[in-house]
Amino acid sequence: MKKLMKAKFLPENHRQEAFLDYHNLSQWNMTVEEVINEFDKLYMSCDVVEEEEPVVAWFLGVLKPKIADI
Repeated sequence: MKKLMKAKFLPENHRQEAFLDYHNLSQWNMTVEEVINEFDKLYMSCDVVEEEEPVVAWFLGVLKPKIADI
């Protein structure tokens, strides 16, 4: 059912665009909470299945260095 809903309501390139956004995410002027929300949204949109350690390491790389080091 989920696949049928996605096929009907999402454009064909939606997953690819979400994947690119996921890998190009950076904190810029967002708060940490906004980054977490955007990260979660993109992570779910991509149907990414990765182990926890690489995901945490990648997420820390998204944050500004002075925040990631805390």
